[in-house]
Amino acid sequence: MTEDPNRKTYRQFQCRDYLWDTYEQMSRELECSVDYLINEAMRHYARTQGKAQPGGAAPPQPMGRPGMPTGAPPSGRAGMGTGAPLPGMNGMRQPVPSPVGAPSMNGRPMGAYPNQAPAQRMPPMAQQRPPAPMAPPSGGVLMAVFEGQRYPITKDEFFIGRSNKSCDLIVKDPNVSRQHARIVRHQGQFWMVDMGSTNGIEYQGGRVDRRPIAEGDVFRICDHEIVFTYR
Repeated sequence: MTEDPNRKTYRQFQCRDYLWDTYEQMSRELECSVDYLINEAMRHYARTQGKAQPGGAAPPQPMGRPGMPTGAPPSGRAGMGTGAPLPGMNGMRQPVPSPVGAPSMNGRPMGAYPNQAPAQRMPPMAQQRPPAPMAPPSGGVLMAVFEGQRYPITKDEFFIGRSNKSCDLIVKDPNVSRQHARIVRHQGQFWMVDMGSTNGIEYQGGRVDRRPIAEGDVFRICDHEIVFTYR
């Protein structure tokens, strides 16, 4: 598991045909990518097993109806199952070496010799953690300001896009995805989350997938700016 919870890496895996067909159908019905649905299923399963999210600060993965993320393979069976198989596929499990210090048959730790003094431990190095997101002002309501209109964000999921039926803040632009982004409240902090849109979200001139929202932040979706404030 990497230290950066926002990092994404292209993966390959073998999938049962009926499962992939089911996810493709769900992708069409929900108007989102298969990649997102698989990520969401993995996240929910990890949560049921009591596995914490990396760093404890990253919000849930996007749950919307985006297009495919930039650089991701097109939806379809070939995008996920082509190429050389990964180690450990086809039911073959890689042998795991026994750690030094594990007990052997004669009761002595493996890799140790009689009368051998234990190695001196080095003091642990301090790990640098990323700065925690800024906490919102107590009692304030986050407002999204778009084209002079203020939109109060009072729920855990607030959707932005061009769909009249499924979005809370509607942006009438064909370059904007039907569900382009969502604002998620996670552990008291609001996050701007890209839902795998085609044209993405920009913050201070750079494209972002997920970012905590602070007072006065300005996010850009295509040619449209959205300002966030607690005032």
